[in-house]
Amino acid sequence: MNQIKKSATLIISSAIQKSVNNFNYKVMLLKRNSRMRTAPNFHVYPGGKYDEAIDESLNWLDVFFFSRDLEKIKSNPKLLRKIYFNDLINNNSIGSLENKQTNNSLSIPLELSYRLCAIRETFEETGLLLAMKKHKLDTQAKLYSSYFKENINEIKDWHKIIKRDSSKFVDMFLEMNIIPDVFGLHEWANWITPAHEKIRFNTFFFMCFLHDVPSNDWLDINTDEIDSLENMIIENQ
Repeated sequence: MNQIKKSATLIISSAIQKSVNNFNYKVMLLKRNSRMRTAPNFHVYPGGKYDEAIDESLNWLDVFFFSRDLEKIKSNPKLLRKIYFNDLINNNSIGSLENKQTNNSLSIPLELSYRLCAIRETFEETGLLLAMKKHKLDTQAKLYSSYFKENINEIKDWHKIIKRDSSKFVDMFLEMNIIPDVFGLHEWANWITPAHEKIRFNTFFFMCFLHDVPSNDWLDINTDEIDSLENMIIENQ
C-alpha cells in the first residue's frame, strides 16, 4: 500500500463589488506547470505537504502570545485548547482533526498546525500572506480572513527566502511582529486520495473569505511550480 502523505489546502473566496450571473465572489485557482510530479497542468487550490517540524513548531507560541500568556500556557498546556483556541476549535472546525495530545505535554493543536500549513503553502505558491498585526491577544474565530497589505518589499524578500527554505516561515512572523490569520480559516472537508493512485494524500481543506480580490501587487507566484494564478467565477455545471 502506498504511503499516505499529510497535506492542507486552502480555498480562497474573494468578494467582488458587482455580481456576475448572481455570483458575488471569485475563487483563486492555480495552474500547476507541466514539470510537477503530482497533477501537472491541473488547476488546483493553493496548498501542499504538511511539515511537522515547521507546522508543529513550538516557536509558534512565541508568535501568537505575549510573555504573560505564554507563561500560563507553559504551566498548564491544556489552556491552549480549553481557553486560547477553544473558539476556533468549536466554531470553525468540523472535528475531523484529532488532537494527538494525550497528556500534559505542550504541543500545537492539529486544528492550528494544519491551518498554519495551509497559510504557509499558500504564501510559498502565491506570495499572498494571510496575516495581521500583533496588537493584542485575540483568538476568537471570525468569518473573514485578512491578508497583509503593508511592507510589500519586505514580504517579497521573505517570500524569496521561504521558497528556498520553508523553515524560515515562523522566523518571518517573529521578525515582522505579525501573526498568521488562522482564525478566519474554516475547516471544510477531509479527502484521501483513492487507493489505486501511486501518490496519495490525506488532505484537510479549509475555506477563507476575503473582503476583496487581492491585486497583483500583493501576489508573487512561485514559477518553479505554478504557471498562472487566476481569481475566477466557478459556476455549477
